Amino acid sequence: PSATQPPPHPTGGSLTPPPAATTPTSSPTTAPPSATTPAAARPTPLGPLDPDHGIQGWVTYQRRPIEGIFLSLVYDDGLETEEKYLAQTFERGKYAFAGAESLGPGERYYVRFGNDDDDPRFLGRWIGPDITSYAAGQALHGGDLDIADVPLTSPAGGSSLTLPADFGWGRRTFNSYTYRWMLYDDASGETWFSEDLGDVGAFHLESLPDGAELDRDYFWLVLVFDGPDAFGISYYMRGVRFTQGAAPAQQAVINGPQSRRPSPHRWQLSPQ
Repeated sequence: PSATQPPPHPTGGSLTPPPAATTPTSSPTTAPPSATTPAAARPTPLGPLDPDHGIQGWVTYQRRPIEGIFLSLVYDDGLETEEKYLAQTFERGKYAFAGAESLGPGERYYVRFGNDDDDPRFLGRWIGPDITSYAAGQALHGGDLDIADVPLTSPAGGSSLTLPADFGWGRRTFNSYTYRWMLYDDASGETWFSEDLGDVGAFHLESLPDGAELDRDYFWLVLVFDGPDAFGISYYMRGVRFTQGAAPAQQAVINGPQSRRPSPHRWQLSPQ
């Protein structure tokens, strides 16, 4: 989607873990919260399910079906996580994990897009909805995903900001999504999330959440939700530092190639 001028920022600006609250928390979250806005009701499949295709769905790019996209079906039993099956989209952007085995109590699957080709047109990651019950051979919707990136627009990477501060991104101009703004400490692995912002392209940060500090390097990025537990992560994250006094924009906090790096989450992050 094009990076259009963001609409006026929503009211508020606290960073909170789930459940949504109105004040910052001293316990940063380590996993993305679920979307809770009405727009986040789990969507219906883009097409009819094929009885021979097992766990299945569709992949689009800016609403257009896209073929040749690799996906994985991730298995999680609470103790270990494994990319158990691989699939590639074919005609009309369809994917299918026909050979997936049955799930037992406490086990789950979810479909993941990893952007292993590091294509900046696409999201850095997409995590599909949890599948907690599945019988082998069952025709089940694994979630549909549009992999178009959510580009970060402002401020520039490596900026030094005083509070309050505004952050903008290119909200999608198709369908209805809800967004969350995220602050990430690369040194400690701590994360903070905004509450559900709705279908907007900006966030207004009034003050730092508990545990975050002035004059420390952070990254900010955006999560886009399509349903309560299906979300994508912007391809890039941008460095930012918060200061007490006015300060001009600086060089990027992280220099060098914009290579993908591991993180403690179910996704990977790229500096910009």
